[in-house]
Amino acid sequence: MLLKSFGTAGALMYIERNYLPDIAPFFSEVSNVAGLPKGFGFVVAFNVALGGFMIAATGFKVGSMRNKFKELAKKDGEEEVEFRYSLPNLYVQGVSKHAKAFNCCQRAHQQALETFTQFTAFSLMGGLRYPATTALSGLIWLYGRKVWGESYMNQEGDPAKRYAQFGSTGIWLGLLMTLATCSGSAISILGIY
Repeated sequence: MLLKSFGTAGALMYIERNYLPDIAPFFSEVSNVAGLPKGFGFVVAFNVALGGFMIAATGFKVGSMRNKFKELAKKDGEEEVEFRYSLPNLYVQGVSKHAKAFNCCQRAHQQALETFTQFTAFSLMGGLRYPATTALSGLIWLYGRKVWGESYMNQEGDPAKRYAQFGSTGIWLGLLMTLATCSGSAISILGIY
């Protein structure tokens, strides 16, 4: 995955640096905001704003799933449902099918929170020099995050199936590609390339 991500990002950064200014000069034109390239707006829109919206939406879904599985657990006669399923418990204790299903929903959201800070930081730094490649990496991450999260939440407690749908590995491909663009920006800022 690492070689695939860095190889793809490296090829796209090369194209962006050497050919995109002639094909689509908009991306590299200087905006009226702090001398940033106009293409950086796509990074902010996709990777930061839309990414943040997706994280929030996943959090709301976890809240509704908590209520859904709490009611199903009560209906099935599980013990200590209020204590086990209610906040401030992040995860539900137990091995019932409802506990496993809810915990998969919670884990999908938690994993997104665990990686969003790095994704955002890599995007903001990478987008300074490579806004088109970074924005495309963000779209890959967004699609992967959507598919991966839905797979994780819809498997009724089977976390092994979270990569079952096409595109779910995009969460890692997009993240590592933004790491590559961030590294490329650093190299460019340092004057190495």
